[in-house]
Amino acid sequence: EKSMVKLGDVVRDTVSGFIGVATGKSEYLNGCVRYCLEPMKLTDKGDLIESHWFDKQQLEVVKERQQVESDKLLGGSRVAPTGFNDPKL
Repeated sequence: EKSMVKLGDVVRDTVSGFIGVATGKSEYLNGCVRYCLEPMKLTDKGDLIESHWFDKQQLEVVKERQQVESDKLLGGSRVAPTGFNDPKL
């Protein structure tokens, strides 16, 4: 593995050259791990560029994330989902 990607790192896809901030990570039952990269710039017209998902094997860290320290409680105020309770499913 080229480098260990952490959420918040600036990452480059070695196949396409796409660069963005790693904002999401997906791990599948079969072992596939993918990261969502959010672009750090806008189009020439000022529009947002869509994020894309890439396999971890083709990613390299360009810049490690900056640690942000905060006394604030981060995250949502909702209870985590517990699963399906519908007996018909």
